[in-house]
Amino acid sequence: MKILLNTYIGLTVLLLTDLILYLSKGISLPGHISDWALFWLWTGLTFAILIKYRNKKAARMYVIALVVFTILTMVPMMIPFLTIFTFAGDLNDKRYRINETVELMEFSKSVISIPSVVAVKSFVLYEKIIGETRFEFEVGDDYLRIEDAKEIEQLPNDKNDSLRIEFKFETGNVIRTL
Repeated sequence: MKILLNTYIGLTVLLLTDLILYLSKGISLPGHISDWALFWLWTGLTFAILIKYRNKKAARMYVIALVVFTILTMVPMMIPFLTIFTFAGDLNDKRYRINETVELMEFSKSVISIPSVVAVKSFVLYEKIIGETRFEFEVGDDYLRIEDAKEIEQLPNDKNDSLRIEFKFETGNVIRTL
């Protein structure tokens, strides 16, 4: 009984820590699947805890707090609410490896924001966004996306704080600094 509650509290702390670090520093658990699994495990345990302790006053107050929080996220045009459910239902995590530790992916922080191509550096226990650029690549008269690239290559760079990436498309190449 206490193991379930302690596990839930630990997952809640881990989920909040992941959220705060992501929003403030761009640091997250490695891969989209680990964040996704953490969120759904927490959601499932929330329902298990609420059902198991439904007769306790603290559980009823927690339900009220969750309902109020959910309603408050719907107030600003439902943007936070929709962002949470878009994240929770999205398993599409296309990544393009450019070296041993750096991958590129198309990413959007909100359902109403324009996506961008981000460079993510993977450390053993976490990953961090280290660069960002526009998601469209203008090649001639066409606007292409990262998924249209035939090859992605890291170019030498004399600056240590940025990446130079060449995106090779059928109709031309684009070099971006992230």
